[in-house]
Amino acid sequence: MVAVVSSVTVIPLLASHSSSGQPALARSLLAHTGGAIDDMPGTLLLGGALDLAEGAPEAAVVKWRQLVEAQPYNLVARRLLAAALLRSGDAAGTLSALGPLAN
Repeated sequence: MVAVVSSVTVIPLLASHSSSGQPALARSLLAHTGGAIDDMPGTLLLGGALDLAEGAPEAAVVKWRQLVEAQPYNLVARRLLAAALLRSGDAAGTLSALGPLAN
C-alpha cells in the first residue's frame, strides 16, 4: 500500500527541520518525496533557502526564478531571488528581479 502525503503536510515538516538547524534532514526528507512536490511553490521556496544556506546561490537562483515565474506578484520570492542573484555576482540580474517592485 502506498501512502499519499499531501504537500500541505510535508512542506511545513521540511521547513521546521530547515529552520531548526537540520538542513541535511530537510534535504533527506525532501528526497523521499521522489520529486513529486519539487515544482510546488513551498518546495521551491524551501529548496532555494537550503541552497543559499549551503553556499550555492546559483542553485537558489534556479529555484527562486521558477517560483517568481509562477508567482510574479510574490514579493518575498522576488526579494529572495534578487539576494541570491547578488550573492552569485549578477548585479544586472538583481536589478532586473527588483525592477517590478519599483513600479
